[in-house]
Amino acid sequence: MAKIKVGLLGSLNEHKFKKMASDRNDWLLKGDDILINLNSEVNQYANYLEPKNIDVIVRRILSENSDYITLVLKSEHGEPLPMFRAGQYVAATIMLDGKYYTRPFVLTSNPALSKDGEWRITLSKNKDDLAIDYFFSKILIGEKITMSAPFGDFYYNPIRDEKRVLFLTNSNGIIQAYAMAQAIANNVDNYYLTILYCEKREINLLFKDEFKDLTSICDKIKIKYFLSMEEEANNEFIGIDQIKDELNDTKASIFISGDESLLKYLDKELEKINLPKKYIRYNNYLPAINAYKVNKYRLTLYINDEKKELTCYNNKTIMQSIEESGIYIPSKCRVGSCGFCRSELVAGEVKVVNDKRNGVDKKYNYIHPCATYPMSDVEIVVR
Repeated sequence: MAKIKVGLLGSLNEHKFKKMASDRNDWLLKGDDILINLNSEVNQYANYLEPKNIDVIVRRILSENSDYITLVLKSEHGEPLPMFRAGQYVAATIMLDGKYYTRPFVLTSNPALSKDGEWRITLSKNKDDLAIDYFFSKILIGEKITMSAPFGDFYYNPIRDEKRVLFLTNSNGIIQAYAMAQAIANNVDNYYLTILYCEKREINLLFKDEFKDLTSICDKIKIKYFLSMEEEANNEFIGIDQIKDELNDTKASIFISGDESLLKYLDKELEKINLPKKYIRYNNYLPAINAYKVNKYRLTLYINDEKKELTCYNNKTIMQSIEESGIYIPSKCRVGSCGFCRSELVAGEVKVVNDKRNGVDKKYNYIHPCATYPMSDVEIVVR
């Protein structure tokens, strides 16, 4: 226990005591008008570790298959980029037709390459999303993109997770598994990774050659393929029997990443083995909302001391309506988990999906517009 020494107030100190308030006031008046020095050494180091905006240049565009590409991004002058954990995201912000769009992408490069000023992001084709379609089919080599610092908590943590990880995935989820495998093969992370990868056909498999190379040089990485529509291949789907075979009564953390149907299906399958929830980690996603009838509402937005009247719909998130109106508010994850777009709901009824808000935000009616659908006319204040 720390010892605290308190001096006695003697007669010799009485004058000093009486002047204490005025001396303290004089000392405060001599200080800087800015209570927090934004240029302090601590803040400079914090901005270096996690800068708000990072400009990168598209140096190469790699075609993975007909549905996926990888963008090789470099810092402008070869300076190091912020380090990340395999499985994390970065958010890219671009302007198209006078409107800002922000989209998150998984970092798929070896994390160690950040020191050399290189990141890679892999993305899938989506013609229904204007921003994604731009990144997939229209972006040019040499173009500058503004990125956020890395974020997200879907990565291996040696304090929290077991030494062995079973990764269950299909479609987009394999991108994060590939990042984790690279981190292990390059001695950034140290654990055993087994991937069960389900796809429809062999032609749809992503990073097949890369995984073959990684497993040949690193015995801590294994991958098994499940092809649901190939007659001559293993046409099983990932189920409880396959999971039990891999676990073999040994402890392991289970990571699950993929489309919504896979996550819901595996959630029910894993109930059959009564595995404690602490061993199961799901990647965040935005659940689909079924609007049998599309309703149009009024959205009143208070931002930067301005009031704006917009239109919103019950089949689109509030963030989508704001984005389509040409108004920019900060966002990153787009699935309601990071809280970057946190806003106050002051009027109206909404439906929150993938609710990751803390208890205080729920109590005082704060929402994440990227994961919230309007159910009536709505008023929100962007904080």
